[in-house]
Formats: sequence, structure tokens, C-alpha cells
Amino acid sequence: MALRWTAAGFLNADKSFRKLRGFAQLKSLINGLRPQTLSLKKAA
Repeated sequence: MALRWTAAGFLNADKSFRKLRGFAQLKSLINGLRPQTLSLKKAA
């Protein structure tokens, strides 16, 4: 029942969510940061 209440709460809250400003640039930000994270994994 708790899972059902949680899902109902998320569906209700979804109506008030807004898009982030600059959300279209998030993909380029992630791609820009990705090479740095790969080099850190190789060093470890």
C-alpha cells in the first residue's frame, strides 16, 4: 500500500513540475564532463 501511496504522490506532484532553465544544454554539459570521469576511472 505504501508503494501505491508513493506513486499517487508522484503523479500528483508531476502536475507542478517545471522544466529547468537551460535543460537543452544539459546534454552538452554531460558530454563535456564525461571524458574527465573516464580518465579518473583509468587512474584508479
